[in-house]
Amino acid sequence: MNAEHVFGQRILQIRKSRGWSQTKLADWMRTEGVNLSRLSIAGIEAGERRIRLNEAVAAAAALGLSLADLLRPVDCAACGDAPPPGFTCQACGAPATSTPIQRI
Repeated sequence: MNAEHVFGQRILQIRKSRGWSQTKLADWMRTEGVNLSRLSIAGIEAGERRIRLNEAVAAAAALGLSLADLLRPVDCAACGDAPPPGFTCQACGAPATSTPIQRI
């Protein structure tokens, strides 16, 4: 599995664990300066569309995670190994270990 596929799987898992639609993620990414459609996000999640670096940075920022967090393979189906900051996954016990990306 290549890094882009892992990244797409992580985006999908984390987005779903937070109850976000693809449209909501696209809206949050717009606030980070990247304009992607719901279909583009679907393609990234399915591994059918390559993601550009600025898009990856915006996705991480929108989710409050680091790029490294989004490149780690998914182990927990409940939280995607990335519970929201300040929370612990009730299914696997994973703590929120990430700090949000700081905008420069």
